[in-house]
Amino acid sequence: MIIFGIDPGVSGAICILKNKKVIDVFEMPTMIDGKKNKKQVNGSQVTNIIKERLNGEDEIIVVVEHVNAMPGQGVTSMFNFGQSFGVIKGICSALSIPIHFVRPTK
Repeated sequence: MIIFGIDPGVSGAICILKNKKVIDVFEMPTMIDGKKNKKQVNGSQVTNIIKERLNGEDEIIVVVEHVNAMPGQGVTSMFNFGQSFGVIKGICSALSIPIHFVRPTK
């Protein structure tokens, strides 16, 4: 079994475990977007990271940190975080990979 543990923020990461052992860790791939050069998750690179491990032999699941808005965070930053979260969900849906959401406290 291969498990992808994902912190979906632009400063997040992707950790890959196989048989309960860490085999790889990636900083969340990002790209610059817009006039203000803000970072956003690069969905294409995230897809490549996942697809490189799809071999048809191992069961694959994705575990994503399920976070909510925090007091004091601005509307724009929460929108950007939601966009990153949606990119991850979309990739998993497109690749037909089961996705599980886990609260940060777990």
